[in-house]
Amino acid sequence: MQYEDTIEIRSVTVMRQTDVALLCRMGNQHRWIAPTQLQPGSTVARSGDVGTIVLKRPFAVEQGLVPFQGLHD
Repeated sequence: MQYEDTIEIRSVTVMRQTDVALLCRMGNQHRWIAPTQLQPGSTVARSGDVGTIVLKRPFAVEQGLVPFQGLHD
């Protein structure tokens, strides 16, 4: 089984923004995410936005947003 290259996280709130990153709240987690990491389909871009972020799976795993799921035979 293979997994999608991107993941979608809904109900994301952008708490703060700087010139280089957005502080995103996803449930009880907060992560700084560079806008360059947001993939097509993301609907947040600035402080106060609430919506969806689409991230490449390896980045989301690295950030602890989704568990690593290895390939299965």
